[in-house]
Amino acid sequence: STQSTWGATGDTLLHFPVKTGGAIYAPALLINLNDTDPTIHPNRQVQDTGLHIVVPSHDGHMYILDGRSGCIDKIDIGENSYSMVLADDVNGNGFMDLVVSTMNGNLYLLNTNTKFHPLKSWTSQTQGLNGFTAKEGYFGIMISQQSRVHRDVVGDHFKILFEIVDRRKHQKHDFHQKYHVKVTIGRGLVILSKTYYRATRYVEVVRTPPVRMQSTLYISLKNEYGQLYEDSMPISFNMYFYSTIKWLIFLPFVLIAVVLMLNRVEGVPETIEDYYVNASQHPQYAQYSY
Repeated sequence: STQSTWGATGDTLLHFPVKTGGAIYAPALLINLNDTDPTIHPNRQVQDTGLHIVVPSHDGHMYILDGRSGCIDKIDIGENSYSMVLADDVNGNGFMDLVVSTMNGNLYLLNTNTKFHPLKSWTSQTQGLNGFTAKEGYFGIMISQQSRVHRDVVGDHFKILFEIVDRRKHQKHDFHQKYHVKVTIGRGLVILSKTYYRATRYVEVVRTPPVRMQSTLYISLKNEYGQLYEDSMPISFNMYFYSTIKWLIFLPFVLIAVVLMLNRVEGVPETIEDYYVNASQHPQYAQYSY
């Protein structure tokens, strides 16, 4: 099979088409496997931009094509696949992983040296409800690193930090930015629904659910064209508050016991021998004897 790309003039782009050793049935994954962070380094070098095309072929290999240089890497899986390669930090080590499933029923997890970034992840063939474009350096919404650390929220309110990224090229006179953001616990409980008009970072204080639970927090963004983008993270609410109550009950007893031990009356005899010794040395003890 071949993969071709045409520019604005209809001409075949440099380095394309690319010939693989077998038929291609799976959708291609578009991801920047360079170690970049466009939200922190907007003026990064040219060689770090562009996307890689990751796709399995029916010759038993998975191909990784650099869209800018045309370089090709291939990994010998030895099996065929009809499904799209997915990308995320699966093992939680801070780096992107590639998930490959095959017709033989095997699931492969391939590590990369690309640092994890929420806009690099591609966790399903369709991102959100209708997303089919690569998000990094283009458009999307992501939960900030300060908020996406897994934690147990205690109390009836908590903060969520997120960022709207929009680097689309457009004509200002016919473009009206509008971003409707919705935050839900699971897929049903809405805790924030708000429209924004600037692509930047935001901090919102939202209410916790009325019951203790462990769940997934979803944050979705719908733009002016109805395109939907999404990010998520695991979270729990008031699951371990009883640990605090346990210490509040236990600590007063410990403090009382310590105070009683430290305030023992000095000189009180512990044995009968000590009593007679003290009585002979200190006559005031004798007044209590018969």
